[in-house]
Amino acid sequence: MAKGPSDSKPQGVVRKKLVKAYPFAATLDQAGVKKPIEVIYVSELGVIANVRNLILRVGSFYMLQFELPVLGHFVLTEGRVLKTYDKAHDGKGHAVDRLAEFHFTKLTEEHRERIKLFVKAIRKK
Repeated sequence: MAKGPSDSKPQGVVRKKLVKAYPFAATLDQAGVKKPIEVIYVSELGVIANVRNLILRVGSFYMLQFELPVLGHFVLTEGRVLKTYDKAHDGKGHAVDRLAEFHFTKLTEEHRERIKLFVKAIRKK
């Protein structure tokens, strides 16, 4: 059966590709060595990240670097460990999810604006 003009898809319709906002990759500079971490939440105040098997001290300062998905903007700033969370998957504590909450200490105005745009783009605020 032949398709008529009313059967075809509308022309000029732009479809946005949905990009998964979280989690995204980041690096943490620990004593001059860049360690991979995974950001699971970001705001203007800081980030919550899965730090895998890293042991971080509360109150310590680390350089954080990450690229914001959706927008592709890079952020490089210092963060202070505010809290750490450990969750064992089994009763013996062999498999542990280790999360850390970092607050930004030296976030530039440019980086703050990039984070605001990201949060707005993913409609989380």
